[in-house]
Amino acid sequence: MCSDYDKHFRLLICGGSGTGKSTLISTFSFEGGDCEGNTVLRLDGETIRWKPEFSAELDAIAVVFSTNDIEVSHNFFKIF
Repeated sequence: MCSDYDKHFRLLICGGSGTGKSTLISTFSFEGGDCEGNTVLRLDGETIRWKPEFSAELDAIAVVFSTNDIEVSHNFFKIF
C-alpha cells in the first residue's frame, strides 16, 4: 500500500443522462499496481432531494451537464 495515496474523498457527482459522469469517474480513478484505488457507487433505492447543507458533508461536488441544454443549466444555477 502507498501511504502517499491512501486517502478517501467523499464526492457527489450528479448530472443528466449522457453528460459524462462515468467518463469523469474513469478519468480520476485507477485500479491495481502498487497502490490500490477504489470507486464505490452506492444506490440504496431511496430518492434523496438535494439540500444545501449536504455540501458540508462532502469533500467535493461535481455537477455535469450539457452546455447545449439551457434549461438544465439555468435550473442548476437557481439551486445555488
